[in-house]
Amino acid sequence: MPEPPAPPLTAFPDRESAAAEFKSSLTSFAEFGKKLSKAASGFANTGGGVFVMGVDDHGDADGGVETVVGRQALSDWIDVVVHQVLPTPRYRTHLLTEADGRGRIEPGRVVAVVEFFESAQVPHMADDERYYIRAGAHTVPAGQFLVDALYAKRGVGKPVLAHAFRMKPGFPGTVQLGVMTLSEAPAVQVRIDLSNTAAHFKSVEKHLPLAIPVIGSSTPFFMDVATFHDADERFGTDVRLSVDYQDLEGHDYHYVARLNISDSLPPLSIGTESNEKAAKALEKIERTLRSLLKHVDSGSSSDPTPSTTPPAPPSDA
Repeated sequence: MPEPPAPPLTAFPDRESAAAEFKSSLTSFAEFGKKLSKAASGFANTGGGVFVMGVDDHGDADGGVETVVGRQALSDWIDVVVHQVLPTPRYRTHLLTEADGRGRIEPGRVVAVVEFFESAQVPHMADDERYYIRAGAHTVPAGQFLVDALYAKRGVGKPVLAHAFRMKPGFPGTVQLGVMTLSEAPAVQVRIDLSNTAAHFKSVEKHLPLAIPVIGSSTPFFMDVATFHDADERFGTDVRLSVDYQDLEGHDYHYVARLNISDSLPPLSIGTESNEKAAKALEKIERTLRSLLKHVDSGSSSDPTPSTTPPAPPSDA
């Protein structure tokens, strides 16, 4: 997939903050490298941000930086520096040749913007084997307690909930609505609500929303909602599902969907287990019939067959 076009310089901040760090064109590349490595760690550990080379304190271009570092293209040099951060954070490089009214960029030079994204693989360690965070407009070393907290956060991503209908195991014909997570992260404080249901379902709807403590990858939630043969009449054809939930850090999420059972499940059919039971039953019936027929045939052959020959006339002797 091709990279999206670089945004103009005017799309980036005009002052330093927790999400933006500026470096002047007068900075040496040796210093750029040290600052970039620390900033990569800091931004990745603190929600993301941009590191901009070739601008003044207001984010305006002050001449720009060279496009070659030694014998290496600037973008390649940036890749080398960022990949020394472990684990390597997700990032994107923009090389801007136009100032768009914000300062000046000399011919053959660029403003280099390295954009770092929020990471779920924290903490990220800079090439000096230290961990950094953003504190206001500065990148500072993280204390050990913060590093421990970041490690505890690793792997705790965002929960993503979705829904599905299924036939209830062991109860053919009963339809269940399920809410499950598509990610490894659990959803907590889950509230499930249904509206615009059919008249038959209103007695259930009045007890909603349902409060579920946690929905995880191994603990999905299922509830009986209808029987298959009359699902549309008893559940509805345009039901609104609304799910509110949180991640382990207390961030709020919301999931909404329109539900129609008939459009979500295939026509009802006998499952594999039922087929096997039916086949065994038919075999038993067939064996019984064969046994009965055999018994009938055997009984018929032992009985004397009535003679159709007329009796001989009496002798004159």
